[in-house]
Amino acid sequence: MKRIATTALLGIVLLAAGAYVVDLSSQRGRARGCPSLERLKAADATADAEAAHARGDNHLVMLGGYVGTVPGVSEDLVSLLPHVMLTETSDTTTEGCQELRSVAEGYASTYNMTIARLANSSSAKGR
Repeated sequence: MKRIATTALLGIVLLAAGAYVVDLSSQRGRARGCPSLERLKAADATADAEAAHARGDNHLVMLGGYVGTVPGVSEDLVSLLPHVMLTETSDTTTEGCQELRSVAEGYASTYNMTIARLANSSSAKGR
């Protein structure tokens, strides 16, 4: 009886250890990816900006870092409009996110230029 209990306990320990190893490998795989920036590859920055503007939302997209940047627009406009930091663009992101930094920059630049154009045309109409 004691031998069966010991064998069962050993089996449970090995099963748990195997599950832990699988979990660790999935964590490593996740660390290489960057889902929030990966989705930007298929996103339409112009359409997203137009939809935000139609809702009355004229925020600009900021990229994180030691000093955050708002690509595609002048500093004057950055001081006039609110901005939201794009997730996973800081200096401390994963390697996968760093590899997609240029995708994030392209998206943010197009988005911001579209918001600038739309905000400018709206204010010109209001004059």
